Amino acid sequence: MPSVEDRYYAALAEAEKKLSTLEVVCGRPINLKGLRGWIFEQTVRTCLEDEIDRHGIDAEISEQARIGGLATVDLLLGHVAIELKTGGFFSDVGDRYLGYRKAIEAKGWHYFYLTLEESHSPYAKIAERTFGNK
Repeated sequence: MPSVEDRYYAALAEAEKKLSTLEVVCGRPINLKGLRGWIFEQTVRTCLEDEIDRHGIDAEISEQARIGGLATVDLLLGHVAIELKTGGFFSDVGDRYLGYRKAIEAKGWHYFYLTLEESHSPYAKIAERTFGNK
């Protein structure tokens, strides 16, 4: 079975290929902000659903679930709020996500952060401080 990462890159390539066939694209390169993130979210969701089905678990996954005010989390699986990033943080957003974490934990939920990479060391430290190292 392919890894989550392999499935993600295959799905991203397929999406870009299919989008490039749209008449209005006129052969221009596909450069959609958010496409990579959305494909990653859908890949992770599909992999989670596969595992849930494989183990006969009855669980629902919600997308863009409200955690308070206008704030949302990418996926909600039971009482686990899942934040997904393809390339990690791109600025110091630790305070924002720490606020989200407090709101999530106040509900009795768990906050889980998953990224394909966190290559910029200062932001990796912010992510670890915000979400923990596990």
